[in-house]
Amino acid sequence: QSCSFAGLSFTFGGVMISMNNLYPLLWTCAWIPWLFWACHRLLQYPHFKNIALFAGCYALQILSGHLEMVYFSSLLLLAYTLSISGIFSFQRSAFLPLLKKLIWVCLALGLGICLALVQLLPMIELLQHSIRQSGMNVAEAQVWSFHPFGCLNFVLSEVFGNFFDGIGLAPLIAEPRYGRTLLFFSTYLGISVLFFAVMALMEWKRCNSALRYWGIIAFITLLLSFGSYFFLHQFL
Repeated sequence: QSCSFAGLSFTFGGVMISMNNLYPLLWTCAWIPWLFWACHRLLQYPHFKNIALFAGCYALQILSGHLEMVYFSSLLLLAYTLSISGIFSFQRSAFLPLLKKLIWVCLALGLGICLALVQLLPMIELLQHSIRQSGMNVAEAQVWSFHPFGCLNFVLSEVFGNFFDGIGLAPLIAEPRYGRTLLFFSTYLGISVLFFAVMALMEWKRCNSALRYWGIIAFITLLLSFGSYFFLHQFL
C-alpha cells in the first residue's frame, strides 16, 4: 500500500504535473522511480535477470529524450548504491560486498548504454554541430537560479504569479528575474508531500538508509537550485 501511494503521489504530484508542457523532461523523469526500483532489486537479489531489468529501464530512460536528466540519474544511482550498501558504516568487512554490488550496478548501467547505442552514436556525431557543444560558464549556468523565497511556491503554487494574470509577490521581493522565470517557479510539491516529509524527519533516527539517502539528496539539491544565491553551486 505504501508503494502504491508513493507511486500515485509521484505520478500526480506537482513536480510531474508542472512539466506537462516540457515533454522531454516529463518522459525522462517518469523513468526515475523505475530505475531506483530496479537498482534496489538488483542490490537485494544480484542476478542476471535483475541486471537485464535494470539495463532495460536505463536504456529506455536514455532513449526518452533528455540526457541531462540521465546524467544526474546515473550519479544518484551510484550514490544510492554506496548508501544502501553501507559505505558510511566504515566497516572493513563491508568493503568486498560493496565492491561486488558496485560491479553489478556498473555492469547494468553499461549494458543499458549498449542497448541505447542505436540512438547515442548518431547523437554524439550530431552534437559536434550543436551550438551548445562548447558548454557554458558559471554565470550562464546560474541565470535561472532559484531564489530562496521561491520555496513558498512549494506550498502556494501561485504566490509569485502565473502566466495568465502576471501578478504576484514578485514586485514586493524586487527580484527582476522573477518576471522571466515564472515557468521555473511553477514546480509545486503539494501539502501532502510536505506533510509526509515532516513525518519522515520526525522518524530520522529510526529510519532506514534509503530514507536518509533521499532526505540528504533533497536537501543538497535544494541548496544547489539556489545557484548564485548560495555559494555551493559555484563551488561545485
